[in-house]
Amino acid sequence: MTATPATATTTTKRPRRARRRKAKAAAIVLVNQTMTTKREKPSVELLSNEVIRKDISNRWLLIKYELAELKDDLIKLFNWAKSSIKNIIDRLKTVEL
Repeated sequence: MTATPATATTTTKRPRRARRRKAKAAAIVLVNQTMTTKREKPSVELLSNEVIRKDISNRWLLIKYELAELKDDLIKLFNWAKSSIKNIIDRLKTVEL
């Protein structure tokens, strides 16, 4: 039997990929092309100040209503959790160790 010398295996690194900058340049050109289009003023009917004030007051009334409902729900949740914890504590007191 003859001993063969161990050969060192070398790993070759994969060559790095070149950056692709042409895609970014093309995107910039497209953005610049869309910015140079002719603008037309839309024919939109603007809301009067009275309509805007009424809308704001209606939205405020909705917010107040939703907050009142949230308060009621949180109170119900608190009372339920309080009674549940009291029941658990009472059960634990009855358990003999």
